[in-house]
Amino acid sequence: MEAGDVLFISGGEDSIVYNQTLTVKISGDPSKLFTIRNGLDPGHNGKVIIDVRDKGIRIIKNSYLRISNLVIKNVSQGIYIRGSSTGDVNVIYLDSIKVLNYKKQGAININGWSSSGFDSTIDSVFVRFCSLTTSHTTQNQTDVIYAQYCNNLFILNNNITVISGMKGPHTDGIQFVHNIKNITIANNTIANLTNSDNNNKSNGIMGADLIGTGLFYNNIVYAPYFRESGNNVFLYTNGSTPDDVGAWYIYNNVFIGGGTIKLFSIEDKDARIKNNIFYSIPERTGLVFLKVPLEDWSRLDYNLYGQNNGIDTDKIINFEGNKSAKQMQIFGAELHGIDRQNPLFQTYFDNLHLQNGSPALNRGDNLGVPVNIDKDGLERPSSSNWDIGCYQNIDE
Repeated sequence: MEAGDVLFISGGEDSIVYNQTLTVKISGDPSKLFTIRNGLDPGHNGKVIIDVRDKGIRIIKNSYLRISNLVIKNVSQGIYIRGSSTGDVNVIYLDSIKVLNYKKQGAININGWSSSGFDSTIDSVFVRFCSLTTSHTTQNQTDVIYAQYCNNLFILNNNITVISGMKGPHTDGIQFVHNIKNITIANNTIANLTNSDNNNKSNGIMGADLIGTGLFYNNIVYAPYFRESGNNVFLYTNGSTPDDVGAWYIYNNVFIGGGTIKLFSIEDKDARIKNNIFYSIPERTGLVFLKVPLEDWSRLDYNLYGQNNGIDTDKIINFEGNKSAKQMQIFGAELHGIDRQNPLFQTYFDNLHLQNGSPALNRGDNLGVPVNIDKDGLERPSSSNWDIGCYQNIDE
């Protein structure tokens, strides 16, 4: 087979289980991808299930691929993508793939490290419309999407779930580290359902070492059982990367935690944090940590800090000591922010669309393209204020 071809794997009438690793040995080219997917014809369009005590799919120094509509389960790792100093990986699309009950780090593991230096050997990986779930019983660290030394990583429209009933190392919904050059994380639902007693220092999202642009919008990051200080709903640190090489745009997300933990922690002076809902399920809201002063404090604005109870003098932001939203306004931050109000989700916490009458309606900044489409695909207003959070209300 060659570039432009499609390899159809038969799923039978209902499903077929394959007890072998799928090792990709063919590349496409820039004008013609090589595609692997389930069959389309009647009698072959059932589920293709890879069930093996090894990696489900191996992509080693191959490029210009699309892999779609497969189920991978009971594996050590779901999809393993590896570049090296002897061969790069360019343009991989992983579409509508289901990975569950994997045992080691990575339902999708993207490793572009090269012994020749710190430059990435992987460029342009797209993870889209996938359903990725950890094992309930493993004691290993099983970060769902793990990436290092990767340029232009796109994580879009996925459902990511962390579940563990075993006490063990921390597990993150997404972890990216070591020279990530541009990353877009959008329209995902990330649920870390582990109890902090089992997995202390777990995160919904954990990142470090961004080079270039980080675009993070329309995501739900939900960690209702995080109650310890070592757990974070969102955590980003500069790590070994200088602070002036990365810029974060964090817009229209919903961050939900289970206690007085770090709902959101970022170390980046060039961050723009707007139109987000920060919500803690118990009475007191988890803190938002800003470890590096922003170059322009107006970049922190139009966010809603919600909880079931509380007063406006409660400390919600950790910067030069814990400060309330009113104290942050002295710096020029949160001049349009909403403090200590319930966002009024439709159903706590199954449906995070806003009710009519929500204080978040029409209170967000109009940020324009490319973030003007909400998590449902609805276009936000072009000339008026947006709703805060990942959904634009259509019943206002």
